[in-house]
Amino acid sequence: MHFVHFNYFMKPVVIIGAGMAGLQAASQLHLNQIPFLLVDAQNHVGGRLHSEHIKGFTLDVGFQVLQTNYPEVQRSLDLSALDLAAFESGAYLWNQDSWLAFVNPLKQPGSLFSALASGIMSVKDAYLLARLWFITQADVPPLGSNESTQDFLNRWGFSSKFQSHFLQPFFGGIFLSAGLNPPASLFRYYMKQFLEGSAAIPAMGISAIPLQMADALPSDSIRLGMQVTQISARQVTFADGTSVAAEHVILATDASATAKLLGVSLEKGAFWSTKTLYFQAPAQSNRKQMLHLVPNSRVLHYAYLNHVQPSYAPPGKDLISVTTLDVSMNPADVLAELASFVGPSIQKWAFLKEYLLSEALPVVGAFDELKQKATDLGIVLAGDFTGFPSLQSAMNSGRMAAESFLKA
Repeated sequence: MHFVHFNYFMKPVVIIGAGMAGLQAASQLHLNQIPFLLVDAQNHVGGRLHSEHIKGFTLDVGFQVLQTNYPEVQRSLDLSALDLAAFESGAYLWNQDSWLAFVNPLKQPGSLFSALASGIMSVKDAYLLARLWFITQADVPPLGSNESTQDFLNRWGFSSKFQSHFLQPFFGGIFLSAGLNPPASLFRYYMKQFLEGSAAIPAMGISAIPLQMADALPSDSIRLGMQVTQISARQVTFADGTSVAAEHVILATDASATAKLLGVSLEKGAFWSTKTLYFQAPAQSNRKQMLHLVPNSRVLHYAYLNHVQPSYAPPGKDLISVTTLDVSMNPADVLAELASFVGPSIQKWAFLKEYLLSEALPVVGAFDELKQKATDLGIVLAGDFTGFPSLQSAMNSGRMAAESFLKA
């Protein structure tokens, strides 16, 4: 496809950062026949949405799923081409000495009876969960509450057992905050998405998502392995000393890289951290297609990923992901922590690889100075840190960045 070069677009829009925000911005410019140059310091697109293939296993860089109910996902991705496989909606909850399957009550109402009979959930918890879903039917703004999620759960009166066995490990894994400090409005937004949508993984790994978007763009407008050292509203300079004149600049790098380029110092505590450790084991015959939520533990959850997406492991093998907020945990720590939950079969778990993500998710509200500096310089920002931590926010920010030029 050839670009139509309007007189007032003699130079390209330069997009720095080929993560999901940058790719979405590029997609919108491409659809409107506006020339762009998408650059990234890494040698692959997608940023954190990256996968490695080791010994026949597919390892995503950190535990990641695609929430299919996100509006931007529905709008921008060809989901059928990704060959998705979805987790069963729900989770395994630990009940004294065994795992109880707690399935999304909207899809299997009968699961409520098992949870009630076990004592993990009280009648009041079930009522509150139904009430929460009912009042969240309208589109929920993800930001707009100063109340923390934990304070919200306590104020509503959810029991301590249901919180410790389900709400805290499940949403702790989404927020990457053990104390559930993010806004209650964000909790309600995520709750709606998970109740009504699916959490899925592509057959080729999470990196298939950005690769699909990049494949729809002109290859000569994407430059990888190019480190940006200096930017202004009309020019971008690279580490090799070359520079390019820009009609506009969209800065779509992660918050830390953005701050470095703009000369802003981020305060300590601007990010949530996590570590994901992968293990292999002989394949089990019974399929376990939900997260195992580990209560009152340094481990949040573990999952048999190939039981959801068979392509993630070679025949005869299981691939287990373990997610923790305690980034000091090593493989031996994990095995010791999970021994009583997994049972004797854990002796056959063999460590594959771990991914430490010290800046896994941005903390809501920590980047106001950064956003103001970009505005002062005439540079448009894109990335989930400009809104709330999610793929939806990243993609929407890229769309809005591109549309800001279309409306000008």
